[in-house]
Amino acid sequence: MSKPQPHRTNFEVVRNGLNETTRRELNRPRHWRGLTIIDASLLAIWVRDHHHQIGELHTDVVCGLVPTLFGPLATAANRAAVQRLHPLRIDACAWFMNHWWVLECKPAAGHKAFGQVISYAYWAARGNDRLIDCKLGIITDSAQAIIRPVCDQNRVTLFELYACSP
Repeated sequence: MSKPQPHRTNFEVVRNGLNETTRRELNRPRHWRGLTIIDASLLAIWVRDHHHQIGELHTDVVCGLVPTLFGPLATAANRAAVQRLHPLRIDACAWFMNHWWVLECKPAAGHKAFGQVISYAYWAARGNDRLIDCKLGIITDSAQAIIRPVCDQNRVTLFELYACSP
């Protein structure tokens, strides 16, 4: 009698997360999809302050691993549904200062924001050649003191919109 094989789920890397459905107009923040009101407000201020240096903006960019669909389930509509439900979504990607940036918008940014931007950049680079050498940034109203040296050490730029003097 043969031994039963354990069930395996196959996954595939999300490809081409940056596309026309994620591209946004800089001057229409109310149409930026996939962001909370707070995150959209932070991003809108950042765009306002840097609009002359931003060439392209994408929001709600899917990245990471999604389950592979087989047989009759492998339709374009089902693939799109799986990606919509996928938990790894980059707040914003921008062509800024001659580089692609993966940006996490987070009020009172701490370790969670740092971990998210590192993870998103890792997976996004595996699914999109344009993001292989991307820069990382966190857009925040104020960064927790404990996160500053971690970001400096790992080349994650903190964009503090309401930075107070120390």
